[in-house]
Amino acid sequence: MSLKRQAIRHSAIYSVSNLLGRLVGFIMLPFYARIFETQGYGIIALVDSSIGLLSIAFSTGVHQALLKTYHEEPEDRKYLVVGTAICTIWGLSLMCIPLPALASPWIGALVLDDARLWPLIVMGLLTFVIDMGGRSASAFLIIRQQSVLYSLVNLIQLVIGITLNIYLVIYLRVGIIGIFISSLITVSIGAIIFHVKAIQSYGLHYDVAIRKKITRFWFPLIPGELSAYVGRQAERYIVKFVVGLNGVGILEMAYKFPPLLNILVTFPFLRAWQTKCMEIGEHPDGPREIATMFTYYIFLICWGAVFLAANISTVLKLMTPPEFWPAARIAQVDIATTIIFSASTYLLFGLLYTKQTKVISSIRAVMAIGRVIFSFAFITFFGLTGAVYSALFMETVFLIWSFKLSQRAYTLPLEYLKIVFIGVSALLFVYVIEFTSIVPISFAGNINRLISYTVQYISSSEGPAYGKLFNVIHHHSMDVSILIVNSFLCSLYFLVILLVKPDLIKGTGKYEMLLSFGNRLIARLK
Repeated sequence: MSLKRQAIRHSAIYSVSNLLGRLVGFIMLPFYARIFETQGYGIIALVDSSIGLLSIAFSTGVHQALLKTYHEEPEDRKYLVVGTAICTIWGLSLMCIPLPALASPWIGALVLDDARLWPLIVMGLLTFVIDMGGRSASAFLIIRQQSVLYSLVNLIQLVIGITLNIYLVIYLRVGIIGIFISSLITVSIGAIIFHVKAIQSYGLHYDVAIRKKITRFWFPLIPGELSAYVGRQAERYIVKFVVGLNGVGILEMAYKFPPLLNILVTFPFLRAWQTKCMEIGEHPDGPREIATMFTYYIFLICWGAVFLAANISTVLKLMTPPEFWPAARIAQVDIATTIIFSASTYLLFGLLYTKQTKVISSIRAVMAIGRVIFSFAFITFFGLTGAVYSALFMETVFLIWSFKLSQRAYTLPLEYLKIVFIGVSALLFVYVIEFTSIVPISFAGNINRLISYTVQYISSSEGPAYGKLFNVIHHHSMDVSILIVNSFLCSLYFLVILLVKPDLIKGTGKYEMLLSFGNRLIARLK
């Protein structure tokens, strides 16, 4: 099997559990939105951003360090890498939590305006430690490309997590703390499974020389990762100061959509592909293979972005109260930022491969300072939308700067024209679907009538017990119809990759069949 097919197959498997998790999360969104409201969402966002400061420092850099070190070690020493990474992560993460745990009442008063919320911070810290340990143990599955087992554990966590959320938040009505209890239990179960499997496969060994290799690669990344995270999260606190806690809640709702691209495409894809990059980096065809794969990677991200950007407004109307609806435009801008972030994450390969982690950290630190300054200025003058426009600008600058340096370290012959065509096509698709009248409203009207007739028939035949549920569906039937039509139109974006990479179907008979179908369709439209 070719490297491209392997990477896409494994990333697709990794995406399954992520997709199901997000799907369940969106199903629960209307309940959470009405229970917590904008202020509750603001509290969750601020706690997550505070604890996330530690998570960012540990997660990204150590994973890349582990992969790089593993592929550099001779075969008879590879088994030492995973155990050393597990011990190192547990030791360092446990050292980081005592002080913030003791200071949690003061942190609660400062960040959340309520010292009584300190248990949320303590539970978040415990979840952080266990989650980091579990991630370090799970790395062996990624190295060995055991994507099925990895996704199976995630699915187990998903089922347990959603069950606990329903029981604690919706049934027992324990409030926001139910979310944190559920997260703690869920990550603990996953960490136990990953540790058992890792120790069974590699043992729990510790090697000082390997620990030094991991930390020499990882530690220079920490200041930059922390700076970048502070820059990203600062806008939440600026919004809290300028707009208010309700503004943070709206911003948090908007930020729930763009990360879907990372969860469903970027992280699964890189999880499968980064280890292959390290393997083929020294091969003569390595740069060409890595550059070609970037074209497919950008297409997958843009395809997901088209679905999100074209449907956010409708989804928010279906699933949230009206006070959350302004989040739609904010989310659409942030989707563009997420695409640029995903591209820069991939294109940092040259600096990572040549171990220039200090350079990456320095760039991130400088950009973080600029992001805080721009965020404050934009939010002050433009309100909530200023937060995402400043982020878009700074992420673009980071991409240009880091890519230039990365190309010097390891040149990738990128397919620039094809990449530009993919991006421009995505913008045109979203514009045509959402901002013009080209969407066949008659199709949506027909679907709406079908839904209405079906709902009326079922509700009348099943009796009043089902009436309330189907009345809700009937009330939003036009929104559901528009969502169906838009989703179908978004799916046509797949044709773009066939234009960019016609060799995917040439010679199989499908190319000629597709070309004939397209000609007939154009003739009918005329």
